[in-house]
Amino acid sequence: MATTTAQKLQHELNSLLGLSIINIVCSALALAFGAYFLMPNLISLATTLTIELNQIGLIILGGLAFAIAIRWLISSAEMIEVNSTLTSSLSEHKKNNTLNDEALTGLIVDMTAAYRENKPTLKLMVTISRIAGVCFGIAAVLALGGVIAGALTNAPLWANAAQISNVAINLAMAAACFIIPHFFGKYSTVWDQRLAQTAKAEVELQKALGEAQ
Repeated sequence: MATTTAQKLQHELNSLLGLSIINIVCSALALAFGAYFLMPNLISLATTLTIELNQIGLIILGGLAFAIAIRWLISSAEMIEVNSTLTSSLSEHKKNNTLNDEALTGLIVDMTAAYRENKPTLKLMVTISRIAGVCFGIAAVLALGGVIAGALTNAPLWANAAQISNVAINLAMAAACFIIPHFFGKYSTVWDQRLAQTAKAEVELQKALGEAQ
């Protein structure tokens, strides 16, 4: 019984880790996107001392993307830290053969508390992951179009090797961006149920204390 529960908890933690990693990747890409538009236009503005409307727009866009990416990178890293703490606690109990019912209850309480504290962030992480999945899917389709165009022009296979790799990578990332939130959603439903049970127990406790007084 304890082993089965521990395995379920490990799966929950793995889904949290996967979701956090996906969001770190998305943050890094957004950071690169922001730097791509921000830095060259800032340098151009500083060297030429001329202001163009489109240039200002790109600087604002790049700056916003850069700032948001930094903030979300920090949030994702914080979730990695939360996951690491919970995983270390679980591993320590396994190592010391102390994974009894009391230890499992404590782990479940800690995981539920972490979920309650970070619930808005986690919900947004799921949304961002799915949006990223759509973007990776579009990139895969565009890369596939390049491969098809190369085939139609009788280009040698080696010439399309980079495009083929690009298709594979983007498809893999798109799949991960949808699969990981799917499993995480199943586990977050369990955590929501735990929160509901906790809230109900707190109400019952307050009611019992009120009657005792």
